[in-house]
Amino acid sequence: QRVNPLVIMRGQQLALAIPIQATGGTLRAQAKDIRSEANDGVLRLHVIYDFNAAREGQTTAPSSSPAPTPQS
Repeated sequence: QRVNPLVIMRGQQLALAIPIQATGGTLRAQAKDIRSEANDGVLRLHVIYDFNAAREGQTTAPSSSPAPTPQS
């Protein structure tokens, strides 16, 4: 039986910021895609994260972004 989608939580609520003491930086994880499945009374959430890291004072760049290719 299908039902209309219901928002339970937003992707922003699944974001993480973990301080890494050894490097003096922070590992950030932002939910990129969320997929749900409900079977036998169980709700499973499949979350794909985009990770990036930065030391204090640096800007963060997504680690999943491909490196730019040189143009000829």
